[in-house]
Amino acid sequence: MKKKMTKAELAQKVYALEDSVQPGDYESGSAWQQKHANLVKQYVTSYPSSTLTDDETAALIFALNEDVQVRDFAIGLITPTDKCYQAWFTLMNRAPRKYQSAQACLASNVRYEQGLKPEAIVLLAMAKESYPLAKLLKRVYAADWSADGFAAMRKQLHPKVVESIYGLQEANQ
Repeated sequence: MKKKMTKAELAQKVYALEDSVQPGDYESGSAWQQKHANLVKQYVTSYPSSTLTDDETAALIFALNEDVQVRDFAIGLITPTDKCYQAWFTLMNRAPRKYQSAQACLASNVRYEQGLKPEAIVLLAMAKESYPLAKLLKRVYAADWSADGFAAMRKQLHPKVVESIYGLQEANQ
């Protein structure tokens, strides 16, 4: 079994990606966006035996935090299970601090939908206060919005995100 990169090595790879991304990469339906949505799906479905390479893991961490649609695609794949929580928590812990917000929010969302609001709040503190999803989740938690209601909203949004990333044909699958 191949040894995984250390957290410091992974951080170097993530930071190296900052200079490689072009503004067009974040456009709806771009090949870059599709590639990273595919990495999200691959990571979630293969966890805990992640089939991602170290380079793919670094790219996933970067994309989740930098591209709202890739992050929203990940939100749509959430299931309120310990496996899903562990996937996002593990990725958060491997990421450099600057790139932990998306995964902290995803892990927090899972715990909230599991009925573990106090733990969800603690996880949310790991995200930057200025991170938009963190702001939204704080409002959701403060309003005591039901976990089922939030899950229903996520599920309604997911086909629209899929359509935006992959086009109409994929959204209908």
